[in-house]
Amino acid sequence: PRTGRSRGEITVDEARGLGRFLSLTPADSSWRIAIVDAADEMNRHAANAILKSLEEPPKRTILVLISHAPNRLLPTIRSRCRRINLRALSRENFESIVKNVHPAIKDSDMDVLGQLSKYSPGQAFLIKELAGVQLYEKLIKILISAPAIDFESVHALSDELASPGSELRFKLAMELLLDWFSSFITSTAQEIALPELIEGEQATRERFITVRGLDHWAGLWENIRRLSLRAEQVHLDRKQVVLSTYTAIGDLAKA
Repeated sequence: PRTGRSRGEITVDEARGLGRFLSLTPADSSWRIAIVDAADEMNRHAANAILKSLEEPPKRTILVLISHAPNRLLPTIRSRCRRINLRALSRENFESIVKNVHPAIKDSDMDVLGQLSKYSPGQAFLIKELAGVQLYEKLIKILISAPAIDFESVHALSDELASPGSELRFKLAMELLLDWFSSFITSTAQEIALPELIEGEQATRERFITVRGLDHWAGLWENIRRLSLRAEQVHLDRKQVVLSTYTAIGDLAKA
């Protein structure tokens, strides 16, 4: 159902509503089609409820699960779906859509939004709504200080992300950090140059790869991903998650 939220959490009640919808007889068609957008937003209970529909779908039913991070879905859900990868929009189409909603946006802000959102308009709108560009700047400036992590800044940021009502900003922060390391690992392996959104990013990438191999950084990415996922599933202390993440980064960055 439409709730007026640009993004949030799909609850178990909403997921069960899908089951009720699929039990109805279609009025104008012999097929029923349901779209879950985005499946990444399902909490653990909602995912289990959706799983029942995937295991025993009614006849002539199509379920479409849109996911921006498929690896975060339950393995039992992924195994019951056919994966179709969709390419990102061209830069021109992306900018046209964003400017239609935010006509006064600056070209410099458009460039940053495009890079951070991977040219997904929906993700770009979310980043803008949650002041994600400023959040990215805070995250990366702390990252650049590794291995001598500025824990005074980490504590200030973790307090901000752990405050009431900051659940979406916390989730975005973890996604931005994971994306940074994912891009770092991939670009290094493929010897591809990345744009520098924050001064010092490229020097940090070069420093990181001189002290540890890609397998170590890939392991760190996986640990951060698991910690982020557990924070959502079992409601870990968000402040401690941020502190643990930067502690792990600082330790790995030591020569």
